[in-house]
Amino acid sequence: MTRLELVRHGQTDWNLQGRIQGSSDIPLNELGRKQAREAGERLAQQSWDAIVSSPLSRAAETARIIAGVIGVDDIELIDDLRERAYGEAEGLTGAELDARGDRDEPIHGREKRSQVVARVRPALVSLANRRPDQSVLVVTHGGVIGSLVRDVTEYVWPEAGQRIENASSHHFAFRDGQIGLVEFNGAPWRPDAQKATPFTLRFPRRPDRTGRVQRGAMATRRAQGDPVHRRASSLTSLKSTRADEPQENVSARSALAVERRSHSPAASKARTASTIDASSRGSK
Repeated sequence: MTRLELVRHGQTDWNLQGRIQGSSDIPLNELGRKQAREAGERLAQQSWDAIVSSPLSRAAETARIIAGVIGVDDIELIDDLRERAYGEAEGLTGAELDARGDRDEPIHGREKRSQVVARVRPALVSLANRRPDQSVLVVTHGGVIGSLVRDVTEYVWPEAGQRIENASSHHFAFRDGQIGLVEFNGAPWRPDAQKATPFTLRFPRRPDRTGRVQRGAMATRRAQGDPVHRRASSLTSLKSTRADEPQENVSARSALAVERRSHSPAASKARTASTIDASSRGSK
């Protein structure tokens, strides 16, 4: 298994101003360099075999600073690790984008998250195949890390309010040809993530408020042919209705369900048992 630790670059002036950077090549500011040194000191507590980086200067400089702290000499630049392109939105703040009055419209030149994953995932797989059983630091961008986290967790993470901070690091792993999440922002994808195959860990133990985790767990049961899922599906199909469905349709479906249950083998057995019991009481 190859460990891939994805690290976001340090702060830039555009980060500070809340401007969308995308593929624009914006350098680190002084705070960003300090953050990179602190990240290096944190990461130096572990052993690393290599560092790779996005070619954009804010990531490449972050990688050089970290490399100097942890004692790795060479840095490989990989173009596919560059930040998600935001097209016409690059250089704008959120307020400036709102002022254009078309924030809900597609932004010309912006990459879809699926497009980001389509170039980043193969780059990481290739890297891991070239460095089997090694630990590699991958210095990249918030849009890249966020897109990959969403992909491997099926959009369960990041949750609302979860940020990918400058110079933060996130633990992924490669095994049997797949990339999986182990830790995000220091939180295990599952508590036993280190002991299990990371890319099979789809859902956290605790459900979120939307219920997405429960649906995910049920999807896993469905894929495995779990009989519990089949029973739950049957009950759900009887209970679920569309909000705009006419009441008469709901009543008709309910009546049909009752009729079907009344003719089921279990119902027939229950009626037979009831008849025998009644006969017994009558003979006493």
